[in-house]
Amino acid sequence: MKHLTLVVFFMCIAVSSFAQQPQGAPTRLFSSRTDNYDGTSFHPHDSAHYTYSGDRGGIGQYGQNEYLILFDLAHHLSASGTTWNDSLQTTKTYDANDRLLTLLSQIYDGSNWINSKREVHSWVTNNKREDTVSSYYWNGSKWEPTSKFIYNFDALGRVIEEFQEKGDTISGGWATAYWYLTHYNHFGDIDTQISQTMSWQSGAWQNLSMFVSIVDTVHELSSFLYSWSAGVWNKGSRDTFIYYADNGNSITVDSEFTWSSNQSTWTPYYLNTYVYDKDNRLVNSTKQSYNVNQQAWVKQLQQNTTYSPDNSAQQSILYLGDAGTNTWYPYSNTVWNINQSGLIVSEMDSSWQTLWVPATSHYYWYTENSGSGVKASPQVISSSVYPNPFTKTFTITFISKKEGDVMLKLYDMTGRLITKTMTNISVGENKIVWDAGFALPKGCYTYDLVVGNVISNGKIISE
Repeated sequence: MKHLTLVVFFMCIAVSSFAQQPQGAPTRLFSSRTDNYDGTSFHPHDSAHYTYSGDRGGIGQYGQNEYLILFDLAHHLSASGTTWNDSLQTTKTYDANDRLLTLLSQIYDGSNWINSKREVHSWVTNNKREDTVSSYYWNGSKWEPTSKFIYNFDALGRVIEEFQEKGDTISGGWATAYWYLTHYNHFGDIDTQISQTMSWQSGAWQNLSMFVSIVDTVHELSSFLYSWSAGVWNKGSRDTFIYYADNGNSITVDSEFTWSSNQSTWTPYYLNTYVYDKDNRLVNSTKQSYNVNQQAWVKQLQQNTTYSPDNSAQQSILYLGDAGTNTWYPYSNTVWNINQSGLIVSEMDSSWQTLWVPATSHYYWYTENSGSGVKASPQVISSSVYPNPFTKTFTITFISKKEGDVMLKLYDMTGRLITKTMTNISVGENKIVWDAGFALPKGCYTYDLVVGNVISNGKIISE
C-alpha cells in the first residue's frame, strides 16, 4: 500500500538519486563522521568505520545484496572534545555461499563491550531466499527472544506466507503472534494481490486486516484496506494512482480515501501530488489533508528539490503547513555534495529559525580497494536477452571475468520484485534461462544481474 508521505520522500530522494553507480565506482563506504553545530561552529560528534571481507558480494539482511561487512565500529567524541571513545560495534558472519548468518551488536560501557542485540538468519537449502530471521536482546545475563519471522515462497520467489512469533519472557521461547498470507491472481491484463493478516488468539487464528492491490500490465491502479469485525470484512481506506505521462512509471497523484459507514461513501483523506523535471527527477512533493467540516484541503507537507547542472549537488527544502492560516512555512533544509561516481561525500542539515541555522553535517569516505589492495572489477561486463519480446521464458547471455555467484532479479514497471534467482557462473560466456511456467501480464519488465552491487541491467517485454 503506497502511503507515500513527504517525510518518506525526504529520505528516498537521496537514495534514488545516488543509487546508480558507474562501473568500477568506489561503492564501499569506508568511514563516516557527523558534526554538530553549537551556534558558532561545527564540532565532531560521532564517527564510524567499516571492515569488509575483500571484494566479495553476498546476500545480507532481508535478502539485500551487499559487500560482506564483517565489522563496523562507531565512536563518539568525549565531553572535552579531545578523545574519540568507542560506543557501538556490530559483527556479522556469513556462510560459504556468502549469506548472512549472524549479526551481533554490542555497546561499550567505558571498560567492556556489553551485548545488546543479536540476529540469527537461516536460508532455504541451495537457494538465496531467507526463510527465518530470529532476533534477541540481552537482558544483562542472557539472551531473550524478541521476534521471529518465517517465510514461505512460491515458484517465482514471491513471499506467500509470513509467520511472526514473539518472544515469551516467561518460558524463554517463542509464542505464535501473526500470520500474513498473500495470494497473487492474474485476470487477463490485471494482477490482483491480496494480503491477509491474522493474529493468534485463544488457540485459533483470528482475521485482522486485508489489503488488496490491483495492478494492470504496468502500474498499480488502486489499493484497498479492509478490517475484520462482526464476522465480515469492512471497508477501511482506498488509494488511487495517476502516473506521469512522460515516463509512465512515476506517480503524479496519489489520492487516499476513508470509508464513511454512516454515509456509505468514500471520503477524501489525503492528496499527494508529485512534479518531475525533464530528466524525470522529483522536484516537488505536496501532501494535503481533507477537512470534512470545511470541505477543503489543508496543507500538511511540501518538499522542493533542486539539482545542480553538473549533478554535483542537490538541495531539498521541507515545508510544513500552518493549520491556522493554511500557508507554508520552512522547516528544514538539506544540501548534498556528490562526487563524480554519484556518491554522497557530504550532507548539511539546517533548521528554520527566522533564517536557516546549521544543525548537523555528515561526511562520507569511500574506498576503491579490495582486501588485497587491488581495485575490485565487476564480474559481468555485458548481457543480452533472447527472445525479446518473450512469453513464458527467456535466456540472458552474459560474460564473466571470474567464477562465482550471480543473482538475477526481475521487476515489473512499478518496481515490484517479481522474482530473484541465484546461480553459479564460470569464466567466459554464461546463460541463465528463466521460466515463469505461465505467461506474465503483458508489458515492460526490467532485470538486474548483480554480484554484491548492480553491474548489468536491461529491459524486456512480455507479449
